[in-house]
Amino acid sequence: MTISSFLKELIIAAGGVAVILFILHQFDKYSHLPPFSWSCWLLFIAFSQAVFFFGLRAARSTNRHDFTNVSMGFIFFKMMLSVGFVFIYVKLIEPPDALFIIPFFINYLCFTVFETRFMILLGKMRPKRPARKPSEA
Repeated sequence: MTISSFLKELIIAAGGVAVILFILHQFDKYSHLPPFSWSCWLLFIAFSQAVFFFGLRAARSTNRHDFTNVSMGFIFFKMMLSVGFVFIYVKLIEPPDALFIIPFFINYLCFTVFETRFMILLGKMRPKRPARKPSEA
């Protein structure tokens, strides 16, 4: 997967999530949630970019364990980041109901599917081999 193909797919994925969020915010129950929803959206776009660039670097590494380590590390980090983001929102804003979790999970699920797809493609890449030195005759 190239950087340009990743960016095109990220725009499509982010656009799809944006449409879903826009439709969701048209319902009265969710009309007060756009600031939180769009914050989650931006957070997961930035996170997807970080996952891609670190994953690409690890996929090109000659040590195949680097890619596994990056993948597992980002899975753990995303869960902790998500819990922290929701926790901070609840503590600072004190939402009147738990409906804020719906747009959060829409973001989380869609971007996780997107990240899984491109990480699978990155995992299939062949690592770059160091250039061989010409043998002396």
